[in-house]
Amino acid sequence: MESLNDLINLAQTLLVSGFDTDAFIHWKVLAFAALAGILGTNHYYTQNFKRLTSEKNSLGLLAGEGILVAAKEEIRKEELQAV
Repeated sequence: MESLNDLINLAQTLLVSGFDTDAFIHWKVLAFAALAGILGTNHYYTQNFKRLTSEKNSLGLLAGEGILVAAKEEIRKEELQAV
């Protein structure tokens, strides 16, 4: 889950520093790979991340960050239930 935290923090940095399309695309590739690796490519969050980040703008970045936060919370909840 640490990689999700890093990607969420990076999204915040990109939002605060001003939107950069190249940085967004790089972040999007990394974030999609992380979600796919953790949840699988057909998972609801992974598919919606792909859909919501298709627009290369700050709203796509914000929506993608929201998906990462939701995935992180879902994983944390499942880990707590497993204990």
